[in-house]
Amino acid sequence: MIIQQLIKNVWFRLIGLSVASVIVLMITSSLIQIFFINPIQKDLRNAKRGISRFQSELLRIEKEVANIQQQIDEKSTTNQGRYQHYYTLYSNPVRYINQFVLNQSKPQDITVLSSSVQPNTSLTSVEKELLKPYIKDFGISRMNNITKLFSITQLSLVASGSFTSIGQYLTNLNNLPVKFVVRNFELKNQNNNLVLSLNLAFIVYRMPDDA
Repeated sequence: MIIQQLIKNVWFRLIGLSVASVIVLMITSSLIQIFFINPIQKDLRNAKRGISRFQSELLRIEKEVANIQQQIDEKSTTNQGRYQHYYTLYSNPVRYINQFVLNQSKPQDITVLSSSVQPNTSLTSVEKELLKPYIKDFGISRMNNITKLFSITQLSLVASGSFTSIGQYLTNLNNLPVKFVVRNFELKNQNNNLVLSLNLAFIVYRMPDDA
């Protein structure tokens, strides 16, 4: 009887110890899951979402940059190098007019009798009156400040040639990708040739550092 009771008590203790061990292991596992594994899994999920958002933002920025670059390329192409023309005209008006107005635009059978280039001139009184209603659109309060925003170069030109060549020359000038004002235009017949007198004012925005 005593042996049976001992055996029974030992098994009872073993069973109790096993049950207690299982309970302790379950509690320990739950605590590890709650305090260690769950936060790590949460951080990983947040990190993955953050990386995904970062990648999406990068893709969006890359698309925007590509679109802007495409627009710049398209504008540069469709404007026939207008930006380069204006920059050259602003930085060196004498060279620009000599190269594009007096040489490239001029047909071969036209003779330039005289020419004069005057950078940094002012608007005429007529031009100021015509521009006056629009100066506020450019952020100008007074008409006297107009030359702070625009750089004006005047060209006085006298040329001789046939009717066809004079017409072609005027067409070529009008096709230049820059803006100019015709201040004076005169055409005379002389010795079976036409004599063209022109006074043009080329206008460009001043650069920010020079405004």
